[in-house]
Amino acid sequence: MDLINTLKMFIQGPAFFKTALKEKRDVPRLTIQIKSHGLIENKNFLFKIIDLSLKGVQVECATRIQKNIIFPLTVQPSKFLSSSDFKVKTLMVQVAWCRKKRNANVYQAGLTFQDTHKIIEDSWVYYLFNKFGEKSADYLQKRINVRVPTEIYIICTDAKDRIKQGIIHNISMGGVLVKCRKQIPVAETLQLVIGPYQKFKTISLRGRVLRASYFEETDHWIIAIEFVDMNPKDQKNIGKLIIYILQEIEKKKNEES
Repeated sequence: MDLINTLKMFIQGPAFFKTALKEKRDVPRLTIQIKSHGLIENKNFLFKIIDLSLKGVQVECATRIQKNIIFPLTVQPSKFLSSSDFKVKTLMVQVAWCRKKRNANVYQAGLTFQDTHKIIEDSWVYYLFNKFGEKSADYLQKRINVRVPTEIYIICTDAKDRIKQGIIHNISMGGVLVKCRKQIPVAETLQLVIGPYQKFKTISLRGRVLRASYFEETDHWIIAIEFVDMNPKDQKNIGKLIIYILQEIEKKKNEES
């Protein structure tokens, strides 16, 4: 059973939803920007990690790298990532794919981790998920919400009618991860207006801030917001939006392959 059909089942009715989740467990992802480097054939390559999961990373680099090659990938310390925070800073990765980014002079590559689960658990991967994303334990125990990468405009209004604007980096049936120039306090309850996006009009619903992390290098905040007090109409609208985004992602992959 594919992911889109699972989501359709959810918004149309929950009767078979639990069965669908057992059949399809999706890997949680974290949209982030981290500098790293890898040693390939005695040459040092610089990478920017733009997407992270417990199985691998997506990176950007200046030159094409060969598919299937295995090399060590090391993250570079920064203001929010200190090597003292975790035991393992270098992981072995294998190139799953590499292609030139459309309309840009940069390459993107998918790298899969080759180390054991224990090594990855002691590395920067789990540290980043525990700090900025979903707890690794939550992933191992349950995976209720599928997170879909996207870029959608969002307006957040607090109880005092103060407005914060941002861009959604990923969205799920349970909430959004938002890039914002201004801080929003943890536990703050917000009125959210998502969109418009493509053929979709704006979606209005309530949310609560779970986490807020500041990135000094790019001078912005990453805000995790969970949806609260959702009614069936809210679930249906968010579900339809996620399905549409997934279909667009699949369409783009087919066009590029």
